[in-house]
Amino acid sequence: MNKNINLLYKKKKLEVGYNFIISSKNSNLKLLEFGSIALPEGKTYQSETKGNEEVLDIFSGICNIEIESSIDKDIIFKNLGGRKDVFSGKPVSIYIPYKSRYTVKCISGKLDIGVFKAISRRDTPIKLINQNDVEVKYVGKLNWTRKVI
Repeated sequence: MNKNINLLYKKKKLEVGYNFIISSKNSNLKLLEFGSIALPEGKTYQSETKGNEEVLDIFSGICNIEIESSIDKDIIFKNLGGRKDVFSGKPVSIYIPYKSRYTVKCISGKLDIGVFKAISRRDTPIKLINQNDVEVKYVGKLNWTRKVI
């Protein structure tokens, strides 16, 4: 483990657009990156996955996501999300394969999306993971019980 790398990441104010949080540039992660997209209502963000596959996890707000993929057919998802925050129900996520371009538009509320990136060369189709696809489990006992999504 590199001793010059900080293991504590303090919360910082999110800027409009993509906010880099952690990757191999500032941690011991080798193949992963995490960031977030923050958008006010009516604003858009565009990106390319290049050599990464990405999962967009909608933390809060409502958005449309348009994806152009060289692997799968182009698709538009409308009115995704709807949670007030990460503790207000099940998430909606979208898997986007490498060699794709996408546009996110905030439709309602303050949009906050977690962006998980990993290096990939697999031809995997676009996948919408709806709230109904997410399992809820209860773990622990007595006063140590918690809900895991």
